[in-house]
Amino acid sequence: MKKEPVKYPVIEIPADGKSGMWGGAYTTAFLYSPKGNFVIKGYMREVEEYIKKNYTKYFVNFCLWNEGSHRDIWQFYKKDVMFHSPDPKSSYRRRSNTHNKWIVKRTKYPYREGEMPDDNKLEMVFKRLPKRWIPDFDKF
Repeated sequence: MKKEPVKYPVIEIPADGKSGMWGGAYTTAFLYSPKGNFVIKGYMREVEEYIKKNYTKYFVNFCLWNEGSHRDIWQFYKKDVMFHSPDPKSSYRRRSNTHNKWIVKRTKYPYREGEMPDDNKLEMVFKRLPKRWIPDFDKF
C-alpha cells in the first residue's frame, strides 16, 4: 500500500511593495518548529521577517528557483549554528567518515569554520535531517 504524502499547512506571505535587490527572490520555505511544520511562500525578505516575528525556535530550508535550477539556504534560529549538507564529491569531506551525512554545529563564525571554546562546542551528525523539531535542537 502506497503511503500518502504529508501535507503541511501552507502560509502565503503577500509582498510588502518595497523594492530592492536584497530579499527579492521568490522562495518556498519549509519551516520546522516546536509548533509544527509549515510551508511558507513569498519573497525572501518578507518570509524571513514573518518567521522571525512569529517563531522563537526553528530551522528552515529556503528553496530558491531560477530558470530550472535551484539552491537551498538552511537557517537555524541562532546565527552561530550552521548546516553542512552531504557532499560525496568533495575531496576534503570524502576523507572523513561524515561525507555522506548532515552536520549541524555551532561555530564561532556563521558559514565559516572556526573554533568555539570547549564549553560551547556542540555538533550533531545525521544520516538524514529530521522532518520535525527534535528536543536535541534545544541544546544549541
